[in-house]
This record gives sequence, C-alpha cells and structure tokens, in this order.
Amino acid sequence: MKTPTLEVEEVKVRGMKALKRELGAAGMAQFIQQFAKGHGDYSRDRHRILDRFTVEDLFAAATRKNPIR
Repeated sequence: MKTPTLEVEEVKVRGMKALKRELGAAGMAQFIQQFAKGHGDYSRDRHRILDRFTVEDLFAAATRKNPIR
C-alpha cells in the first residue's frame, strides 16, 4: 500500500494536532521546546548581569521583600 505524500504544512498541522491530542497543550509545548534553537550568548549575558553583584548582595536581595531589579 502506497502512502500519499503530504505537503510540509499539512504534516505540521497533523503533527501538532496529534501532539496536542496525545500530550495536551502543556505537554505539546514541552515536547516542542526540546527542539527549539535558542538565541543569544547565555554565558556573556549571565556575566554581564551577575558580575556586578557579590554573593552578599544576592543573599541580601533574596531575604528582602523587594529584591534587586
């Protein structure tokens, strides 16, 4: 038996419907996130943001009601 070839968009639509049906909306999103490519430079951004704080600064912010912004 020969299976008909589907257009790319139709494969996408059917795949999303199957994922949602089998996993639910949250499970579908979690599954898709595994294959999503991120962007930016996490290490550079982390250093740019966090290098200005000491451990003491972060501890103090964690114990205050209004943490560092």
